[in-house]
Amino acid sequence: AMCDEVRKLPVKRIIILSEGEMLKELSEYPFVYKYQASDSLVSEVMNYYAEAPSAEPVPLLKKQVELIGIYSPVKRTLRTSFALTLGQLLAKERHVLYINLESYAGFSSLLGREYKADITDLIYFTREGSSQLIYRLGSIVQNLYGLDYVPPALCPEDLRSVAAEEWMEMLEYLETYSAYDRIILDLDEQVNGLYDLLRQCSRIYMPVREDGMALAKLEQFE
Repeated sequence: AMCDEVRKLPVKRIIILSEGEMLKELSEYPFVYKYQASDSLVSEVMNYYAEAPSAEPVPLLKKQVELIGIYSPVKRTLRTSFALTLGQLLAKERHVLYINLESYAGFSSLLGREYKADITDLIYFTREGSSQLIYRLGSIVQNLYGLDYVPPALCPEDLRSVAAEEWMEMLEYLETYSAYDRIILDLDEQVNGLYDLLRQCSRIYMPVREDGMALAKLEQFE
């Protein structure tokens, strides 16, 4: 009787929340395991949703999106620690997305997490069009103490293969269709179009050190 009621539901997409065993009568529907981390559960649901035929997303009515860049030509300045802390503080009152574009971010080891998708997958869906990007975003984004973030690239070569125009297109889609009103870019000089990305930022933070070598690098950069 329950199976008959499910089939009568006036919805376009049915996903079954399962406790482990799946009824044979409902095997035609996708299901997600109930007892798992909330991030993983949301990711699975969004993957199913993204695979279903969908209309072009509608631009969201919101205040202007602020793009915040964080970059330094000087290494070992706690840049990423600063970026994550800033993001967590802003996330208390804003919808914030943190994007790390370092070649070697090391998030898997630092946070003890394994990622099924990363920033390069987001670029792939950018190439597929805005609907794929936005609907896939929810399946890729992770959360760290209230801050949403896109897992950094696992392979530096994949990161370096992304053209500057593709980064710009991805940001334009996020600004237009996502719910985020603050996007933090943690930038590396290996990224194609670094200066173009910095020019898009309304604010740029540049952590530095005061030793002679650091000041020499800073002078050359300026």
